[in-house]
Amino acid sequence: DIFDSWQFGKQTPEFINWCLKHLPEVWAVPGQHDMAHHNAADLGKTVFGVLVAAKKIRLIEPGFPARFPLGSVGGGLVLHGFGWGTPLTPLNVVQMAERGAKDALHVAVVHRYLWSDKSGGHPGALPEHKLSHTAKQLIGYDAAVFGDNHRPHLYQRQGACPVLNSGTFIRRRADELDYKPGVGLLHASGKITRHRLDTSKD
Repeated sequence: DIFDSWQFGKQTPEFINWCLKHLPEVWAVPGQHDMAHHNAADLGKTVFGVLVAAKKIRLIEPGFPARFPLGSVGGGLVLHGFGWGTPLTPLNVVQMAERGAKDALHVAVVHRYLWSDKSGGHPGALPEHKLSHTAKQLIGYDAAVFGDNHRPHLYQRQGACPVLNSGTFIRRRADELDYKPGVGLLHASGKITRHRLDTSKD
């Protein structure tokens, strides 16, 4: 989620103007808090939708991957978007070859709760959102990044798709004073390195 709420009453015009001025251009998929009533069809009614229209947020739409040239990767970088409620599907390698993106670095960008035995999950976490089940849906991708779970974790096993759940980018409550926000750095090999953000001046 980029925003805590989709509603204009909670996101003031002053805040929206601040986003238009300061938010860097980002590529993203919407989370459930970015959607009106968790409905992707109503994205135009939301603050997220306003920033998409203003081209501050570039929407990675399901079925329409975003492609970027990369000097170190012949086929470039291809982002496959799976926003809240969009089913996560394995990469169709044949289809990508037909589109001329066979040799690209393919990354799944997913907004869905992800958990494992190592990271743990909330009491109502669904078994189908467990990493061991999700891994089957990531076949064909070179890397994957998830959002929704506020706790960061990075999974990298030999022969498996590297998976990063980046966690929240800010410390929101007093009980998160020791939390260390971070981002993932994607290497040309598909490996992900977690880089901690400097919060010393917060």
